Amino acid sequence: MESATVSKTLYFTIATAGHVDHGKTSLLRSLTGIDPDRLKEEKLRQMTTDLGFAHLDIAEAHPGVDFVIGFIDVPGHGKFLKNMLAGVGGIDVALLVVAADEGPMPQTVAHVKILSLLGVKQAIVALTKIDMASEQMQDDALRKTEELLDRFGVKRLDCVKIASPTGHGIDELKLKLKGSLASAIRRDDSDQNAPVYLPIDRVFSKSGYGVVITGTLVRGTVKVGDSLFIEPGGLKPRVRGLETFGKSLQTAQAGQRLAINLTFREHTSLARGQTILGEHVSASTNLIVHIIPTADVAQATLKQQISGQPIRLYHGTAECPGDLRWVDAIDVDGESKLVAQISLTESVVVEPGDRFVLRYGDDGITGGVILSNGRPRWLTRPKLMDLCGALLKDDYRGAVNLFLDACSQRTVREDVLTSLLPQTVRGELTDKMVADSDIFRLAQYLATKESIQLLGLKLLREVAQQKPEGEGDKQTSLETIRGKVLPGIDRAAFQALIKHLTDSGQVVRKGDRLSLPGAEQAVASKSEDRSQLETALLEILSQHLCLEIDELEKQTKQSKKQIVAALNSLAKEDKASVVNYDFASLNSKLNEAHCLLADIWQRKKEISPADFRDALGTTRKYAMAILAYFDDHGVTRRLNNSRVLLKNPKRD
Repeated sequence: MESATVSKTLYFTIATAGHVDHGKTSLLRSLTGIDPDRLKEEKLRQMTTDLGFAHLDIAEAHPGVDFVIGFIDVPGHGKFLKNMLAGVGGIDVALLVVAADEGPMPQTVAHVKILSLLGVKQAIVALTKIDMASEQMQDDALRKTEELLDRFGVKRLDCVKIASPTGHGIDELKLKLKGSLASAIRRDDSDQNAPVYLPIDRVFSKSGYGVVITGTLVRGTVKVGDSLFIEPGGLKPRVRGLETFGKSLQTAQAGQRLAINLTFREHTSLARGQTILGEHVSASTNLIVHIIPTADVAQATLKQQISGQPIRLYHGTAECPGDLRWVDAIDVDGESKLVAQISLTESVVVEPGDRFVLRYGDDGITGGVILSNGRPRWLTRPKLMDLCGALLKDDYRGAVNLFLDACSQRTVREDVLTSLLPQTVRGELTDKMVADSDIFRLAQYLATKESIQLLGLKLLREVAQQKPEGEGDKQTSLETIRGKVLPGIDRAAFQALIKHLTDSGQVVRKGDRLSLPGAEQAVASKSEDRSQLETALLEILSQHLCLEIDELEKQTKQSKKQIVAALNSLAKEDKASVVNYDFASLNSKLNEAHCLLADIWQRKKEISPADFRDALGTTRKYAMAILAYFDDHGVTRRLNNSRVLLKNPKRD
């Protein structure tokens, strides 16, 4: 028995565009059998005032492939242009509706301009109301429409003549839609595997369910039970249910129109313009953008028109007011490109490479591409210009190197590159650059090859210049080095830098200390010499109760620095001590002196310097030096001209 063939389903989104009352809604009703007008006001006025939705299922649109086409019916009236802008993000192709009896009208021009700005480069023309126009009127309307599309760089895929009341042309339109989308059957799986991205275009509550949002899933896969993020807002909802055009789903994929039932831990309010995300992405208010003049406005004129004007930025389903400040024009392969900085009063989720539309003045429309969704304070204007030049050439490798080298710390957290690189290239590009040793990973940070070399030289120079610590060796603690070389760097990144230097043999690490190669051998040699010196000191001090360090220098023929280092080493072994800075004594002899102090205290309840000197059988100089040692170590306390005993000695 032959197994049944399982069809693959592909989902597409098409936006209708065109002037008010040119028959967009009637066309969709005839095409899909669904009335996209959902608001009472729209039905009364017979004019779309907000986004409407309908869908068309085409079984076996291609062998083994079913198509589900979602249509967004956008308002044509100028007053509702912001809703049109909210509806055309993430679409595959446009359905441009033009009435044969009127031809292209002002809103037709505005819609085509917007489609062009958003990167929609192909459209099917539906020439409606042919039952109300002569052949000449139809030809004129089509000619003007083609001229309009050509002017803004939008390719006309096909033209279908429609008479909605009779259904004329509807079947032909279905065939044209199927044919125009057939080239997309081999879609890249990257959209399905990417993190979820869905701009919210509608929010409502449903009895027994709670909050429901709708939107087009531009990227990723959503499953019932998934935890998601909503920005702006910092919300973390869970998916309670999924629907696409009334059908319940367990899993939704990129390209689908969705209604998502969300649950929240606490009461919250949502609105069009927010974005559902699969991973946390910070919303932005400061953007670096490339402004692209449309075919009907010269670059110099556009720059003059926008200067000083408040602007409104449209991206996804968000509408954000703000201000634009020109950065400069950058020459890219002989072509001048306008770069600007936009400051928004409300935050928006944008990604480098995204398209947007900008409105300015009363009816000015332009747009462009996001170059960066943030500008760090350390990115000076000259460096920003170099960076934008690389981004405008799609030279992402060069942009990453410029960005990392511009930072005064020479290291940048890897997640900061989200402000610079599109999600589709970010992970693969950074991995490739690390593999090619163009950049280096230091824990969660990135640095260029040049920065690693500079930081390494600075660290090695500091290690080499360190004065001997402790016992006089040349090793230096990691925290001491970090504080002097890279005080602001993350500890994990610093440890990664140390590992890089140790792996390459440039530095030697022992525990939490660093030294230059060969320094350990020098320390070992010095340790052997010190051991011989320590033996000599013990021999000399065994013949005296107390002796000046200067005298030890003469007898051993070693420097005072070496004598003190050896005495400190002996002190750690509880064998000898420096007494009152200028003297030295064996610890055993100091303990004997302590016992004599205790005997004097037991008899007299006070200790005079003279009694102590007599008990020791030495001179006043040595007796006073040892008394000062006991005072410093809390054994005795001075009281007038005598001492009191605070600690009893250890007796064998």
